[in-house]
Amino acid sequence: MPAVPPGTYYFGMMVDTLDEVLESNESNNFRVADNGAIVVGPPQPDLYIAELTSGDTGVAGEAVSVSATVTNQGSAPTGAFEVGFYFAIDADIDAADIRSPTSCEFAGGLGTGVLDSTTCADFSVDVPASVGGGSYTLYAKIDDLNTVVESNEANNLRSADSGSLGIEGACLAHLVRSNETLSGTHALEATLAATLGSNLIIDGDDVSVHAPVVSILGDTSISGPFSIGNSPSCP
Repeated sequence: MPAVPPGTYYFGMMVDTLDEVLESNESNNFRVADNGAIVVGPPQPDLYIAELTSGDTGVAGEAVSVSATVTNQGSAPTGAFEVGFYFAIDADIDAADIRSPTSCEFAGGLGTGVLDSTTCADFSVDVPASVGGGSYTLYAKIDDLNTVVESNEANNLRSADSGSLGIEGACLAHLVRSNETLSGTHALEATLAATLGSNLIIDGDDVSVHAPVVSILGDTSISGPFSIGNSPSCP
């Protein structure tokens, strides 16, 4: 279709446009398409991730190096947008997957036909501490906050071309149980954080305390079973 201004159009076909054939009826040579009007909108951008790579391994609570090449293959420039990164356990992005708090920002947008391989090159992406140890697929989603109206919104997601990413779990608190009776003020040495409660499970009644050495209980006391979350194996 030729470039036309935005508006409503009708597509038609005409036979013998040069009047080369002498016909018994010259008034029935034109027909409008049966599907009716065609609405032509304004030019729109189309953001796309052309390439995505990362390292093979990472550690929860730290960062991994990622490189993404992005392009605007549409017919109009964009406003500001960002590229978000996700750690997925399967071949799709859903509520079970974890978004990194780090995003690659394009504050000035991207021009028509521009291929950008530098803004998100060797980019440090934080791996949330909540990401458990295991094998993940790293995904990048361009304009993941949906700030840009595009001609194609279905091609914004790409998985890493470098394959799966092995994540080592963060050194989080483990539950250590005891049946001792505590009273008064006690010091607990913890590498990251600890949780103290009046039963054998960590729940909403527990008290969160932080490393390296913390004083717990204060002037209160807990009698009977209690639970302490600690990380004795952490470095």
